[in-house]
Amino acid sequence: MTGTMKKYMPAIIIALFLSLLSITPAAAQKNDVKIETFLVSLRQELMTESDFFKVNSVNLKDNVVVIEAAAVNAAAPADAVCDVLTAAKKYAIANPGQVPAGREEVLSAMDKTGMSFRMIIADSITGRKHNLDFTAKEFAGFYMIEDIGKDPKKMVSLLSYLPIERVVTMLNSSSGGNGISFSCEGDRFYVIMAVDSRQFLEMQKVYNLDKTVFVSAMSQAVLSLFKNDENSMTILKMVHDNGYKLALRITSPGYSPIVLDVE
Repeated sequence: MTGTMKKYMPAIIIALFLSLLSITPAAAQKNDVKIETFLVSLRQELMTESDFFKVNSVNLKDNVVVIEAAAVNAAAPADAVCDVLTAAKKYAIANPGQVPAGREEVLSAMDKTGMSFRMIIADSITGRKHNLDFTAKEFAGFYMIEDIGKDPKKMVSLLSYLPIERVVTMLNSSSGGNGISFSCEGDRFYVIMAVDSRQFLEMQKVYNLDKTVFVSAMSQAVLSLFKNDENSMTILKMVHDNGYKLALRITSPGYSPIVLDVE
């Protein structure tokens, strides 16, 4: 089951950012020809086609690099994109040593000149626009994502900066229909296990015969699923940090679910 948990790492984040990034740095200063070189490079990289994100324009306005874009995939609506970008901002500030060599100096120089970035992201369905502002140092999150996507530990670390509800949505989207899903309800974070009727009736029989033994066995199984894997433990820490306790819900069509507290 540990291997199954690893599949829950939201690949959509990697796909989203890898479609945007690898921007060529430039030592940008206002009214300097180098800023134009930087903007040209930025436009070329961000305005390439993507399955998740379409950038319509990249312009310098009053010392602010304004990037206008639209979320173009139902699996990654604008609010989800904004949550991930906000997490990237926080990750960049918390992990300054992870900025690729040569880019930290450029971004620091940009920061000293007061340059910043604004992303205006429109939802493809509602048209609603979301504004996100970045300092030059926060924009370093874009440069870090490629390396993060190659390292599960860094990926999970990035997840810790996302709202827990967004993480649940991403986990469920990437679960691949394997019978495990997640939900935040009240003060419980539920691991939801969907089983067929035969399995459910067997579990229900044990549950009815000795509830204490059943709850103890299932609780140990769920906890071991988290505690035997470092990445899964990070998810569990997020659950606790957000004030939730772990619980289990076993479901099967046509039957009332078996619900129990794991902690």
